[in-house]
Amino acid sequence: MAGRTDFLGPELARTTTCECRDLPEPVLLAGCVPLHDADLLEPLQNRSDPVYQLMIDLGRNYLLAEGFIVNTMDALEHETLVAYKELSNKGVYPPAYAVGPFTRRWCPDSDEVNHSCLRWLDNQPDGSVLYVSFGSGGTLSTAQTAEQRMNAVMLSSDRVGLALWERPPLGKDGVVVPREEVAALVRELMEGEKGAAARKKAGHLRDEAEIASAPGGPQDRALAVVAGMVSLHRKSRAV
Repeated sequence: MAGRTDFLGPELARTTTCECRDLPEPVLLAGCVPLHDADLLEPLQNRSDPVYQLMIDLGRNYLLAEGFIVNTMDALEHETLVAYKELSNKGVYPPAYAVGPFTRRWCPDSDEVNHSCLRWLDNQPDGSVLYVSFGSGGTLSTAQTAEQRMNAVMLSSDRVGLALWERPPLGKDGVVVPREEVAALVRELMEGEKGAAARKKAGHLRDEAEIASAPGGPQDRALAVVAGMVSLHRKSRAV
């Protein structure tokens, strides 16, 4: 969930002196799985990285917020949301409002219906298409794309997906994940027992997402709270 790693930077800077990539013990985040040194965001692993101090300052600034609007839902990150509520009640962190899931609505009257990729998808058997995401940031080489390490830890620990790791870990003359390993994991995800469990869990989350986003559901209630806060601020400024 957004914010966990942002608060992590200042805490690591305050409590450690070594490089974060050399931490002897896993990092424990509230309501989250333990993170090892190689799982951390790359700028946090190296104190000499120009982005390191920026992330520390950003994390400190987040503490000044009155709350976080997060595109998530209880079924997806229940333990984290509970932990954040407890910490926000104690005044440690600002509250987090789970207003997700936000998804792009499909309209049968739109031009997307005629898009070739959607027609192709509709013609495929159920469970036969693998969706691949290459991450959202960083400059990656042609050979190495395995980039969203922290997300990989979370999704694999929740049995929603399977993770690929560099061998050996990043920062220790790491090498890329070979294509043979990628192929083996794809086969496991599509046909193996671990893949079957991931598909089952993903189907459960799909159903929970429909419940969360239904009229009058958790998403509407969370957005109502946020809208109420905004309204109070406007009234207070108008006085």
